[in-house]
Amino acid sequence: GGGAAAEPLRVANLAKCAYYFEDVSEVLVQVTVPLEAACDGAALPKEGGLECTFSELGFKLEVTIGETVHRLNVGELLFRIRPSESVAKVRTKSKAVVVELAKLEPGKTWRKLTAMA
Repeated sequence: GGGAAAEPLRVANLAKCAYYFEDVSEVLVQVTVPLEAACDGAALPKEGGLECTFSELGFKLEVTIGETVHRLNVGELLFRIRPSESVAKVRTKSKAVVVELAKLEPGKTWRKLTAMA
């Protein structure tokens, strides 16, 4: 056995990737995180490369592409969400991650928000 230790992964910030929020239903807000630029020609991994944790007022997304971990930390949402009912999904064809935020207060309208550069 032995051998060299694995190289630590590089970390990149997705804050400027032009992600945006859409109010898609009474109970759901969808956040689209485009990853085409981050993929740089590589395929977006469908399984295993995605990790997303939710709190009532934010979420933290990590997508591993090749040797790089791309992180997006949204720490202050417009309204509260239900962390247990929120999910993140990989869209391999469009090379994006879609984060579905379950609204704490159904029927409350979220403005269409784009990331601040």
